[in-house]
Amino acid sequence: MKLRTMFCMLASAMTLAACVGTETPEQLHSKIQKATAEALGGKVSAEAVVVVNFERKSASASWHAVVANVAYLCNSDEQLNLPDCAPQSS
Repeated sequence: MKLRTMFCMLASAMTLAACVGTETPEQLHSKIQKATAEALGGKVSAEAVVVVNFERKSASASWHAVVANVAYLCNSDEQLNLPDCAPQSS
């Protein structure tokens, strides 16, 4: 009986742990805005960033952002670490 109880507790803990890493669309959007502001050297507030066309792959992420009427092409790793943004020519 103890083994069965321990197994059930372990299964429950693993199920809950799988849910912890899930982020809402709003949280992801905010994280992208912050990554963009960071890539631009903190010259803009995250709230001023308009995010367009976000795409996450297994090892990278890319998106377009607009800040003060200037368009940027941005990329980072899949966790949005080490973001880099470059102005797009019109």
